[in-house]
Amino acid sequence: MENILNHISTAIKSITLKETALFVQMGFYIVGAIIATMTYRSAKKGLLNTVHTEYQKRIMDHLERLSEALYSEFDPNSENNFSYDSINGRKSLNEIIRRRMKAISLEVIIEGESYIYKPEESFPITTKLEEHLKGLKGDTESHPFLPAHIVENVVEYLEDRLKPLADARFKAINEICVYLNKRKLSAEDLRSELYHMEISNEFIKTIRRELKSKGYDNDQVLMKVKNIRLMIREHLESFNPFSKR
Repeated sequence: MENILNHISTAIKSITLKETALFVQMGFYIVGAIIATMTYRSAKKGLLNTVHTEYQKRIMDHLERLSEALYSEFDPNSENNFSYDSINGRKSLNEIIRRRMKAISLEVIIEGESYIYKPEESFPITTKLEEHLKGLKGDTESHPFLPAHIVENVVEYLEDRLKPLADARFKAINEICVYLNKRKLSAEDLRSELYHMEISNEFIKTIRRELKSKGYDNDQVLMKVKNIRLMIREHLESFNPFSKR
């Protein structure tokens, strides 16, 4: 046993100062490498957390804007308040029918004969409500920050909504022109402001009746919009750190 201890003692003594310094330096590099790796991982995690937080914030901001845009047609303070039960919506419809009546009266004068109803494609028109919904659909379906399931539901709602609007508008114009054909009114009568108002009121009544029959009158649409907004709210609640979910 004594021989073994002597051998170890002799070996230790034989280690030069240079070798000791080398061992210390290697240890320093190893510790430094460990610290650098841990620092990198911590910084990367912090950066990813920051990017993730910013990304989620962008999603929340765009979802809020989408919710407001969907509801804007019913909001009396919104520039997109074109619900057909609103003053702006009725003004838009009145403007459409007045433009149509003006076109009809000009055709009567130019042709010198009773007006014969032609398909709408000869006079393409779109209400401000339809323009708003089409713009919202185009923005939503290609939006990079909106969750896929919400985009799918919103685009489906807008597509289903736009067709009844166009169909109802076409039917209203058709009924009015058929009525005018039967009456064989003169161009002067067609241009009468009072007559325009009477025709416009019937135009609006026909549209609202058609939309209700297809499940898209004002109250029915408002309910559909509220359901989508509830879906958006549910998604936003998933970001709430204090949620019980």
